Amino acid sequence: MAIIEKAATLVKSLFVSSDGSAVAVPYGSGQQSDAGPLQDLTGYLSAMPPLPATGPSNYEMRSRDFRIAENLDYIPGNGKFPALRAVVDKWNVLRVITDTKKDLVATVGWTIKAEPQPGESEEEATKRAADDPVIKELTKFFECPDGENVWFSWLKLLLENVYVLDALPIQMVRDRKGKIAKLVIVDGSTINRVVDDRGWTPQSVVTDKTTKKPLKDEYGNPQLEMAYQQVVGGSGSGSEGTPQRNYTVRDLLYVMRNPRPGFKYGQSSVEKIIQYALTGIYADQFIKEYYTSGNQPEGIMVLSGMPPEKVEEYEKKWNAVYTGNLATRRRVAIVSAGTGDQKNVQYIPTKEPLLKSDAYMDFIRFACAEFSIPSVPFERPMNRASAQESGEQAEAAGVVPDLKFLEGILNKIIKDPLYFNQPGYSFAFAERRDVDALKQSEVDKNYVGSAIMTINETRKRLGLSPAKETEADTLGYGTPNMGFMPLDQEAATEKLQSTQQPTPEKDEDAAPGGKTKPAKKPPAGKKSSGVAA
Repeated sequence: MAIIEKAATLVKSLFVSSDGSAVAVPYGSGQQSDAGPLQDLTGYLSAMPPLPATGPSNYEMRSRDFRIAENLDYIPGNGKFPALRAVVDKWNVLRVITDTKKDLVATVGWTIKAEPQPGESEEEATKRAADDPVIKELTKFFECPDGENVWFSWLKLLLENVYVLDALPIQMVRDRKGKIAKLVIVDGSTINRVVDDRGWTPQSVVTDKTTKKPLKDEYGNPQLEMAYQQVVGGSGSGSEGTPQRNYTVRDLLYVMRNPRPGFKYGQSSVEKIIQYALTGIYADQFIKEYYTSGNQPEGIMVLSGMPPEKVEEYEKKWNAVYTGNLATRRRVAIVSAGTGDQKNVQYIPTKEPLLKSDAYMDFIRFACAEFSIPSVPFERPMNRASAQESGEQAEAAGVVPDLKFLEGILNKIIKDPLYFNQPGYSFAFAERRDVDALKQSEVDKNYVGSAIMTINETRKRLGLSPAKETEADTLGYGTPNMGFMPLDQEAATEKLQSTQQPTPEKDEDAAPGGKTKPAKKPPAGKKSSGVAA
């Protein structure tokens, strides 16, 4: 019985009481079973107090752990930019992939839109934007942003900086009144970023040390702190020389597509695959040397019983017969062993090197995956349907993020008070249309038939003039029996009634006032046959 009571007591001690009588033991008041009396356990397996902060009272959190005097290191990109540019130019495969991606992005249409005002619908904003002078001015400006290159070429210059260096500086060239006249793409390998004591890009207003008043720049705007430097040395390769001039965030917009918290500069797509690209360069060099400088023949013929001078004479005769004669060279030649030791002629074929291996193709696949470009052109022939499907998926996965990135940059230029200062307008890329006309026509048909777009909106996307019919500007849906039905319930009801209730025909026997005339009696002596005439 005593054993059962001890077991019950032990079980109760394993669970917390639910009647509120359980009390948590204060920290430092616990008792070890083998330690005797109560012990002060403060410090036993403790987290311990943190080290005292050594920074000054005015210390502010830094965005990253930058080096002391980092701004004195003025080489842009810490010297990596020339190497990245050399890699993409030397590996022809990577240059083809990069230019293909730039073409895909640069061919997408775009538009300047007026954003809806408070209480205004999208449709009302679209109608208001039809004759908006600001939209016309911005559209004309972005058709040739730098005054020299049209949009397609200008955007490809921009994307070259993004894909190769991930350093995109855009210079704001202003007129005498301080308005932006050009957006010039600057070589990203010549721009050094400057940071303040928090690791941020300096944007503060410069004040006079004596009067404490903001200083003005040449355009009358508050003068900002220096944020960037252009480093050139006249060599033409970039990232060399010394700082030539300082720029503020008002003068230069510097953007990175892949910024990282612990780094001063971004990581471009070329930098991510640089090891594969370098190996690809070595492989291409090997193939080139094989065809230009290689000395390995297709076979070696050992002639026995002949002195070296006779072998050389025989070789000249051999070359005279077979050089340039492709038909004869592809045949097997039979030669005499001579009168020496009567041994046969020994022919030793050499092994051809493997010029394109699976590893080389893997390098190309990695590069295509990074740029979201289908690797189908580099692959062996494969199933056409699967190849097309994989290519379309890769393009869609890669182009859409780049378009969102570019929209953010251009909208900042349009809306920011430092630049155009037009917050009521936005830049937007159009939807990418499928190259397959049949597929795209099905998409357009579904948009119109599902009340997503009107007929005229679809015609505008196709570059056609709007239709004059009323239904062309009305949202609706297609029905198998009634055809096009407006989305508006009242208009749909009117159309339904007009088609289901035909106009009643006039009755010649109707009397004035809508009353029916009495039927005529048959002539006397004749009976009705009961058959309609």
